[in-house]
Amino acid sequence: METNKDERVRKVDQDGDDLELEPAKRQKGCDIDDDCVQVETVEENETGVALVSDIQQSEQRELMCILCMEEGSVESPMLSEHQCAQCNKDAWKICACCNETILSRTCPVCRGNYAPILLHVIPGVPLSGLADKTLSAETRALLLYKFGIIRQLIGKSNMAVWNPEQGKMHFSLPREFAEGNSNKMCCLTVTVPMAADRIVNNTFTFNNNVWDEIESEVESGTSGTGEMRESDAAIQWLLSFTRHAGHQILSMMTEADWEQTLDPTKSEDTAAALQTIQSSIAVPRGQVQSVNEVTETSSA
Repeated sequence: METNKDERVRKVDQDGDDLELEPAKRQKGCDIDDDCVQVETVEENETGVALVSDIQQSEQRELMCILCMEEGSVESPMLSEHQCAQCNKDAWKICACCNETILSRTCPVCRGNYAPILLHVIPGVPLSGLADKTLSAETRALLLYKFGIIRQLIGKSNMAVWNPEQGKMHFSLPREFAEGNSNKMCCLTVTVPMAADRIVNNTFTFNNNVWDEIESEVESGTSGTGEMRESDAAIQWLLSFTRHAGHQILSMMTEADWEQTLDPTKSEDTAAALQTIQSSIAVPRGQVQSVNEVTETSSA
């Protein structure tokens, strides 16, 4: 059956009675006259006029996330615009959670490179400074507090440790929930050769090309890494590289975010946590674990 498509508008008055049928104007909304309160696209064929789509429904679909097809929520609000540099900014929408899953990967629409993940060098005294016996109680407490926050972040977000002596970047990248445990993530842990100039202004750009490097390294097997580990094991693995002198830890938190988080004058919680940690520093050796528990609890 041949179909002769003819876009038209259905004009109705406030009571829903048809007024007339005329060729449609090619724009959204209803601007024919004041009586027109509903606009529809119709298709004309041998059987007469049949409804094809409703513009209002089309507009509603445009507000949905292109991946999950939801309209957003408190936990995952809709972004004002997507982060693909190639696509028209108004072409499609995405929610915060779905947007995070495709950062540094390919655009779901044009298949080009999507926005990268930016990993920032964590400022302040490195974790290896915990071995320095000359640190003041205040500095040691701050370093322990930062250590607790870093432990919390590994296994939940993309993290890396840069080792300048070996010219390698160690990544911990959350990929999926652990089998039988929805509270723990499994992380891809991999070591990739990395030149120092890849960190610019204390920021590393993790884009789709870095994924190619990681996949190549895993497939070659030369680094002996590329394992999936549960979050606890991933934490221990990544922190083991912070013993090296000159190491840098990178996270998705910006330097400004870290300064805000670690400043006791800007947060009563931080001030209270640091005071608690300072009072715990002098505990007997057999109770050192309690200090770690304090840092993890205070940084939650």
